[in-house]
Amino acid sequence: RDFLLRSASSILRMSVEDIQAPTDTPDGPVEQWRAINTIIVRAESAGVVETIGVTNGAWATEETNVLTIVKPDMLRFRAVGLQSDLGRLRDGLAGRIVAPSPTRAAGGIDLADTMSGRVTLGLTADPDERTLDLFLVPEELRSWARAGVSAQLEIITDGTSAPSLAIPSAAVQADGLAQVIFRRDPKNPNAAIRIDADLGLSDGRWVVVNSGLRAGDEVVLDGAFQLMLASATGGTQSEGGHFHADGTFHAGDDE
Repeated sequence: RDFLLRSASSILRMSVEDIQAPTDTPDGPVEQWRAINTIIVRAESAGVVETIGVTNGAWATEETNVLTIVKPDMLRFRAVGLQSDLGRLRDGLAGRIVAPSPTRAAGGIDLADTMSGRVTLGLTADPDERTLDLFLVPEELRSWARAGVSAQLEIITDGTSAPSLAIPSAAVQADGLAQVIFRRDPKNPNAAIRIDADLGLSDGRWVVVNSGLRAGDEVVLDGAFQLMLASATGGTQSEGGHFHADGTFHAGDDE
């Protein structure tokens, strides 16, 4: 009896003396614990109800999951890395969570809208898939961060002594064996200039441009494929020119 009273005291957050105190009921005075038919369960911290594990009136044992709450402002990003990269990975490396779609189209997540933090390696690895879990807790959440959203984790394992100019890999288009990019004409915002791409290192999302561009130049991302089709040469050399906003191509310099 003493054990049950102490358990009830802990659940109800009432002292043992209070739950044994007499209280009036339609059938006469009884001990407080006998008259209790509802228990209020309070969460230790604020959150949003995700699931309710029992129905109204159902019997719940001590193992039953009654309620699940989540804290939307406490997210952890989980990524999967290759075990072959273990020589370059370690706890504490700088990481960046990037949006899942490399585009600036209306409604898409901006390429620069990223979240930073420090990477933590998982305690175990998958021997069948040859992978390893990687975790990152964002220092600051972005508006698009939600549980279950697909994204990518970029990890900085090394750097160059000087900054490099890079563009989205999606802006590079293949014309036969040649790789081309389209730069907005600084003299005419409605025209784009085709440039043979001189590319360097790439992480699959960004690629370094060795020449042909400078800081401040605008490169076509959405619509680059259509411009490539309109100017396709099959890898052969063609006369230089520029595109206008209506898709027409003019050889030579703009007049």
